[in-house]
Order: sequence, then C-alpha cells, then structure tokens
Amino acid sequence: QALDSRSEALKESEIKVRTILETALDGIIVFNKDGGIDSFNSAAEIMFGYKREEVLGNTLEILLPISITKEQIINDFLEIGREEMYGKKKDGKIFSMEVSMSKMKIKEEWFYTGIFKDIEERKSAERKLMIQKLDLEKINLELDHFVYTASHDLRAPLRGIASFATFLEEDYKDKLDDSGKDFINEIKRGVTRLNLIINDL
Repeated sequence: QALDSRSEALKESEIKVRTILETALDGIIVFNKDGGIDSFNSAAEIMFGYKREEVLGNTLEILLPISITKEQIINDFLEIGREEMYGKKKDGKIFSMEVSMSKMKIKEEWFYTGIFKDIEERKSAERKLMIQKLDLEKINLELDHFVYTASHDLRAPLRGIASFATFLEEDYKDKLDDSGKDFINEIKRGVTRLNLIINDL
C-alpha cells in the first residue's frame, strides 16, 4: 500500500511538472551533456517552428546558427547564468533570444535546462531606435556644417558693407546731409544686428 501511495505521488508530481512545462510562456528545452534534446515544450515549438518529435534526439545545433555551438551553450552560459544570443527557426530565420541555463544530475548523468525567451521584437525596436539616433546625429552634423558655412559666407559681404559705410562716412562726410548720415548710421546698425545674429548661429 505504501508502494502504491509513493507511485501515485510520483505520477502526480510528473503530471504537475509536465503541466508547468506545457503552460510556460517561454521555451523550455532539456538536453544532455552531448547537447541531445530530451524535452521540448509547446512554447519552444511555437518559438522555433518545430514539432516536438522533429527535435527529440537531435542536438541543439538544429536550433542554432552555424556560428554557435552546443559547447558554447553548455559551458559559457552556465557561467554567465543569462545571456542574449541568436536562435534559428525551422524556416532558417535567425532571431534574438535570451537564454537562462541550469543543470541537474539524474542517475549519475548531467542534464541541462534552458529557458529560451524570444526577444526579437524588443531587439528590432532597439535597432530601429539606434538607426534613428544615428540618422539624427548625421542630420545634426550636417546642420552644424551648414550653419558654420553659412555664417562664414555671410561674414565676408557683411565686412564689405561695414567697410564701405565707413569709407562713405569718412570720405564724403562734408558732402553728406543729415539724411545721408542717418542712412549710413542705419547701415552700421544693420551690420551690427546681423553680426549678432551670425554669432548666435
């Protein structure tokens, strides 16, 4: 009777574990020390596009781009705990994912549990923001260059206007009436205002 009770408790525990695996929102994959896939939940099926039976018995490489090996997953990620990397769907599409790893020993054999979260949407948004930031920086540089060039090009004729106004004032002061002198003063005031605007630019 005690044996039957333990057996029932074990079955109930297995059902609970299976239920947790199948209702999890993140992909959960259990694999052995050689990278052989032992368990593949429903969220992992949706994430990678494979049915469970297509991956069981295969190694992790089926889910990874060529540049990543199962050794990197097992060794590097266990040390780090959580890391971002790329996954590969059944249709060949590469996507960004976050991976958390843990290990457990069952009957003298090590097994590894990976929790895989698809973060492609977030990374895509980050990439778009980065592109927008770079575009904005480029526009700002172009605007800086334009303003510098425009202000530099405006100063030359402005200096000429100021110089000719001074020449008129000095060389023709005896010939200018009050209106003429007022016109020259207006030119000088205009030059001063434009210089202030250019400096502000």
